[in-house]
Amino acid sequence: MIWVVCCDSASCKIYEYKKQDHFDMIHSIDQAEGKLRTSDLASDRPGKFKKKSTKVSMLAQPSDPKEIIIMEHLKDIASLINNSRTNNKFENLVIVASPKTSGHLIQELDKNTSDKITHNIQKDLMHLSEKELFEVIKKETKYPGL
Repeated sequence: MIWVVCCDSASCKIYEYKKQDHFDMIHSIDQAEGKLRTSDLASDRPGKFKKKSTKVSMLAQPSDPKEIIIMEHLKDIASLINNSRTNNKFENLVIVASPKTSGHLIQELDKNTSDKITHNIQKDLMHLSEKELFEVIKKETKYPGL
């Protein structure tokens, strides 16, 4: 059984390929916050706090809030994939995502799951219809029956 994971920074669709020309979407994950602008996620300015001295310091956010949400989204996807591999839900894995997204996702996968990746299609194809998506996957993977 082959799983095809197609994702971007805000959503993910996981398909299962069982037999010739037969795909089933088995998971659809949307991270609404991933579609928001950074300014919508963070306060307008850093928080203020007083120290024992008379100076007022600014408390800055540790990093970009949107990046934090994207990384949490990819960790959730990786956790689902890792658990599914542990339960023998798939034999091979195809990742379809932009280079940056696929890199972060693969980094979150455990070694045994990463070893199941047969193709890493580094293109953002979430905007395609299912039919268009699988036409691209057929060309890229050359799996029999695709």
